Formats: sequence, structure tokens, C-alpha cells
Amino acid sequence: WGARMGSVISQPVVSGRDRPWQIEQGIEARTSVEWDPGTFTRLRLEGSAEKEWMDSPYHGDPERDRLSVAVQDELYLGESITLAPALRYDRIGAHEGLSSQLGVSYRPFTFLEFRANVGSSFRAPSLGELYLVAGPLQPNPDLRPERSRMVDGGMILRLPSTQVQVAAFLART
Repeated sequence: WGARMGSVISQPVVSGRDRPWQIEQGIEARTSVEWDPGTFTRLRLEGSAEKEWMDSPYHGDPERDRLSVAVQDELYLGESITLAPALRYDRIGAHEGLSSQLGVSYRPFTFLEFRANVGSSFRAPSLGELYLVAGPLQPNPDLRPERSRMVDGGMILRLPSTQVQVAAFLART
């Protein structure tokens, strides 16, 4: 029934090292605060710091710092419209980038809501993508950060004992 493939792929032996396995590790601190400076808005501020490293007989011991700061707001325009702008800055090793989003929600009736979002994002390659040897998958230390743009929209119908959601999205990387 088809081609036979081996089910176990071992790491290659590295001379001078007693174990060829790689270990990816990290430690992270995260905080956030929310407050309502008025009756029409709700602000959220988040921050995180992380150190990640890898013990690898193939690529030495790579390590890097990660820093993230984000701000998000919900602006209530009357009882039926909510705007939600957000902005996040990431510094991951030598890479840095901004991610942004703007969302809107419209509730013409208590049982019906329309939503839409537009945004852009930044994602740096993980240490695993850069340095981890995983069977036939080889690392690529020359990977660059990904940047993408996306848009989505949908509808929520809330009935007495049921909620129905329909949504669509488009993303470009």
C-alpha cells in the first residue's frame, strides 16, 4: 500500500559531544493593565520580556532577547458602534517590527452584530526555524521576519439558546 518510509529519524552524531540532541529553552515575564479613563473608552497596556536560548551541538548555543510592548483601546461610539485600534512593537534579537490593527463592531439590534478588522503583523523566525535540526528538516539561519496584511469580517446572530457566527478573512504574507 504505497511507498515505505522509515518512522524514526535520528539526529546525526557530532564528534566530541556525548549527546546530539538540541534543547530550546526560555523564560518570560509578562504584565498588563486595563483602565477606563472615561465612560466611552477602555485602554489596555501590555508588556513582556523574554530570554530564549538553545543548547545545540550543531550551531553552538544561540540566544536572544525578546521585548514586546502593546497598547489597545476600545472606543464606544454610542450603544451600537465600537472601534478597537491596537499597536504592538516587537524586538526579537536583531529584528524589530510593528503590528497594527483597527477593528469595528456594529450592533443595530441586541441580537445582531457585524464585525470587521484590518491589520498588519510582524513575526520573527523562531530559534527552532533558525537553528533546530529536526530529522529531514534543516534550519535556515538566514531567515528574515515575515510581514503580513489581513482583513476579516463577519456577523454574529444571538438567539435565545444559540449563537451563530459567519466570518471570512484574507491574509497576504
